[in-house]
Amino acid sequence: IGISLLVIAPLTILHLQSRVGETLHQQRTSRDDKIALMETAFASTNRIARDWGQWDDAYRFALGTNPGYVHNNLETGALFDAGAIMVMLRTDGTPLLVYAAPAFRLKSYKALVSCAQQNRGPFPTLRSTLRIACQADNGSLYLGTATPVSDNTATAPSAGIVVMFDPLLRREYKQAIRQDRKSTRLNSSHSSVSRMPSTA
Repeated sequence: IGISLLVIAPLTILHLQSRVGETLHQQRTSRDDKIALMETAFASTNRIARDWGQWDDAYRFALGTNPGYVHNNLETGALFDAGAIMVMLRTDGTPLLVYAAPAFRLKSYKALVSCAQQNRGPFPTLRSTLRIACQADNGSLYLGTATPVSDNTATAPSAGIVVMFDPLLRREYKQAIRQDRKSTRLNSSHSSVSRMPSTA
């Protein structure tokens, strides 16, 4: 019996170590997948926010001189067909515009607008962006990018802030986002501002 224990005990320890190693590897892989998903979503919202934020049409709308902006630019494009939401705020933080495609409209945008208002900068330059993660009133999670509203050359004084939100549709990632939501307020002009790495 003593000899058997001497043989079995090390084998049992090796088996347990192997199982623990496999579990840790799976956890690291899962975490890496979640971060990769978030980085992909942020890269998309970052590009879109800059395209729409530093644009003469949006700038004139924010100044009140382009009343056809929503009909001519938002209602006719395919950008919102996958559930994206645009929130535009005046420089004082009051809402100017909330837009989503009819098929994806929410009953309330209060939580998303409030989240956008809490993430209005500061922006070191007119081309700077800020990454945010917000929860809508219905519990859905959205990743977004905020940027100042300026003209095509990003030289006109900011007329407000535009935030482009994309829904986080994959349920298996929601818990990870919820855990990190308070620390995902990232300024893309810095390499690391919180626990979530920024690649921008």
